[in-house]
Amino acid sequence: MFNRLVMIGILAGLTLITAACGAKPASTETKTATNEPKQVAAAPVVEEQKTEVKEAVPPAKETPKAVQFKIAEDKKNEKQNGRYIRVTTDSTSESDFKDIINQVKADSKAYDAVWLYIHDTSASPFGKNIATVRFPITQKGIALVGAKNKDDVIMESKSVTGAKTPAEPKKQDNPAPAVANKGWESDVDEIAKSKKTETEKFDEISKLARIYQPSQQELKDFETIIIAEFKNGKYLKDVKNHKYMLSNVFRSTVVERQYDDKEKQPIDAFALDFLQNTKNTYRGEAVSSASVKSNEEQMKKTLAQIK
Repeated sequence: MFNRLVMIGILAGLTLITAACGAKPASTETKTATNEPKQVAAAPVVEEQKTEVKEAVPPAKETPKAVQFKIAEDKKNEKQNGRYIRVTTDSTSESDFKDIINQVKADSKAYDAVWLYIHDTSASPFGKNIATVRFPITQKGIALVGAKNKDDVIMESKSVTGAKTPAEPKKQDNPAPAVANKGWESDVDEIAKSKKTETEKFDEISKLARIYQPSQQELKDFETIIIAEFKNGKYLKDVKNHKYMLSNVFRSTVVERQYDDKEKQPIDAFALDFLQNTKNTYRGEAVSSASVKSNEEQMKKTLAQIK
């Protein structure tokens, strides 16, 4: 019994010793202090005050007023699809004429070319012609008016009472002789005296006549003259008289081109036959030829219809 107690005591002691040796000493936790930065309050932001500068507004430009004019005559040539218009105005400066041209041009888009005659207001329905203008509207119109391109405007201004006189040009040592304004008769006379052939002369007169726009009175005068020359039998009496023959070519061409073939006006047909006989005999055809006689018979019938 005693021995058992001793053994139990020994075992208990060993157990205590073993437990004591395996135990770990208590660890001491060391907290490391963290030095956190102190938050400093931000300084108040002061906004910079900008001085508002108002931009100066330029005064509004006044729209220039269009030059005033009145249409005295407005006709359409069906053969050329050309517009022939006469206007009257109190304006006298070339810049005003250009404004009138631009206004007429903007209103002529349906045409190939325009012939514009600007008159003063000294008489009714129109006074003295102070500017003659022609310009194309389409590509076709360039050839009709003899222009260089679609933007070309051919204008001839005449002396106007009250108009600004241009500055006198500087004198030259050998000044060129002054060229006076010429009418169609002067052109005919000059071409008639040239050394060109009859065909070349006829072609030049035809070009002038095709772009010429007569007044109503001048047109009536041309009609009266060619009718009278045919009735008295004089129109083919001297086919070698260049000035006379070319003058008749000019008049009859102008008359024939003023009428629309669709209207079948007797004077239109008469002028065409008159022109054919004048042209052909001037260029060498015999006055007694069958074609000339046939045209004359037709002209006699047409005359009976002309009032």
